[in-house]
Amino acid sequence: MSENFPKQPEEKTAEPEEEQQTGDPGEVERLEVMLEELERRNDTLIQENRENKLEIEYLKRELEKQKKLATKDPATGLNNRRGLIELFEKIVPAIEGEQEERRREGDRRRKPISTLILDIDNFKSINDSHGHNVGDLVLRRFAQFLEKDIGLRKSDLVGRWGGEEFVIVFTGAEAQKIINKFYVRDESNAKMSKFKEFTFPSGIAGHEFTVTISGGVADWEPGESLEAVVGRADQALYEAKRTGKDRILNYNEIKKNKEE
Repeated sequence: MSENFPKQPEEKTAEPEEEQQTGDPGEVERLEVMLEELERRNDTLIQENRENKLEIEYLKRELEKQKKLATKDPATGLNNRRGLIELFEKIVPAIEGEQEERRREGDRRRKPISTLILDIDNFKSINDSHGHNVGDLVLRRFAQFLEKDIGLRKSDLVGRWGGEEFVIVFTGAEAQKIINKFYVRDESNAKMSKFKEFTFPSGIAGHEFTVTISGGVADWEPGESLEAVVGRADQALYEAKRTGKDRILNYNEIKKNKEE
C-alpha cells in the first residue's frame, strides 16, 4: 500500500536580470557625424537641383531663340528656306487629313495648295548702281509688300528662299487666282490689267526708282515636297525671265502650251 506524501512546493527559477545598456559616447559621436554629413549632402543636392532647374529654363529659352534664328532671314525678318520647309511639313498632314475626311463624306473636291516663287528683276544692277544698303532696303520693302499688300491669310506661308528670290505657299488658292493678286486695273484701258510695280520714294536713301518682279507659280500635288513644287514653279519663273521679265507665269499653262 502506497503512502501519500505531502507535495513539496516547486522551486521558482530565478529570472535573469535585464542587462542594462549603457551609452557609448564614441557611437553617439559617430552617428552625429554621419547625420551631419548626410544633411550637408542633402542641402548640397537641393541647391544643385535649384541651379539645374534654372539652367534647364535658360537652355530652353536659348534653344527656342536659336530655333527662331535658324529659321528666320535676318535681312527681312521673314522665314528662310529652312523655316518655310519646316512649316510646310507641318501643315501638309493636316490638309491631307482634311481632304481624306472630305472624300469619306463624298466630297471629291481637293483643297488646292499653290506655290509662287518671285524674283526681283535686275537686282544685281540695283546693288551695283545704288549700293548694297539700297539693295537691302529693296529686299525689306518687298518683304513688307508680300506680307501686307497681297492679301495673305494666316494659313499662307511666305519667306525668302535665297538671294532675291521669295516663295509664298498659298493654301486654298489655285495658281491663276494667285497670279491675279499681282495685277491691277489699267486706268488707261478698262479692259486691260497691268502688273504691279514697286516704287521707292526719293526720300529713302536719296534714290527713286521702280522695281519690277518676275515669278512662276505651280500647283502642289499630294506627296510632293516643298522643294519639288518650288522646282516646277522655278521653271515658270525662268520662262518669265526669258520672255521679258515683269510678269508671273503659270507652270501648268506653259506645260499645256508645249504639249499642244
